Amino acid sequence: MSVSIIIPFYKGEKYFTGLKKNLEKVCLKSPEDVEVILVNDSPEEKKDDSTGPDWDVMKSETYRLEVIQHEKNSGIHQARVTGLKAAKGDYILFLDQDDYIESDFLSVMCKALQEKKDAAYCFANGTFDEGDRKKIILNSYGKVEAAQKYESYVYVGNLLSSPGQCLIRKDAIPQVWKTDIMMSNCSDDLLLWILLLRSGRAEFVNRMLYRHRDSGSNLSADEKAGFVSDMEVCEILKRNKALPAKLQKFMEKRCRMHLYPEKYGIVAKKSMRFQESARRGMMRIKGIAYALAGRRINKT
Repeated sequence: MSVSIIIPFYKGEKYFTGLKKNLEKVCLKSPEDVEVILVNDSPEEKKDDSTGPDWDVMKSETYRLEVIQHEKNSGIHQARVTGLKAAKGDYILFLDQDDYIESDFLSVMCKALQEKKDAAYCFANGTFDEGDRKKIILNSYGKVEAAQKYESYVYVGNLLSSPGQCLIRKDAIPQVWKTDIMMSNCSDDLLLWILLLRSGRAEFVNRMLYRHRDSGSNLSADEKAGFVSDMEVCEILKRNKALPAKLQKFMEKRCRMHLYPEKYGIVAKKSMRFQESARRGMMRIKGIAYALAGRRINKT
């Protein structure tokens, strides 16, 4: 089996040294053949421009490297799809330029997919690092359980920090995600999880294998930008009739209410907040029940 690691780049030369070091550690521990595909989405930083990044710095004996140049800035979703079209691996890892994965990420995640052949993808746990603070992404089995159901993403939004937590079977990636490209940068992964879970299932790997470091320009931390992007997800799902009508209507209303709160009355807004809080509260209650039964998140 083989793995393709696809990394969209936008003015990311400062990440080269750390990224290469991380990738080499991961590939040395992986029993799989690995290719790394860098998709340069900075049109002003040409591959053959002597004033631009030195892409050769990323070459290594531990993986095969391919650099693909976008002629114009096309956004992160298109960059991921561009890399996917060139990918030769059986498994896909969409990594961000500032992500970090543990050295045994591929060996553990590949094994999980090989053992669970009915899973479209597997996801690991990790942390979201903000300075010295580390926030566990999936802090209970209640949230893990929710992250394995497409309805949860409709009702409360994205429960995963990044595609970097996930290893995906290439042949499981839906055609809609590959052809209906999002213009906004934020929620293409939300679209991917909903589509994947509508037709398949996800396997959880109870290991802390991923780390997202806050660079200060993280779009997913911008609430308004997030809901603008979520609204585009709604439109794509509607065009492709990918959701039951009731869920489609709820998702659209939730996005609009967050984007245009002034258009809704107090009762409607309180009702929406209550529904979101109730569902997250249920995740916490289930998490406590799982913990009491001895099923805990592995924090190491």
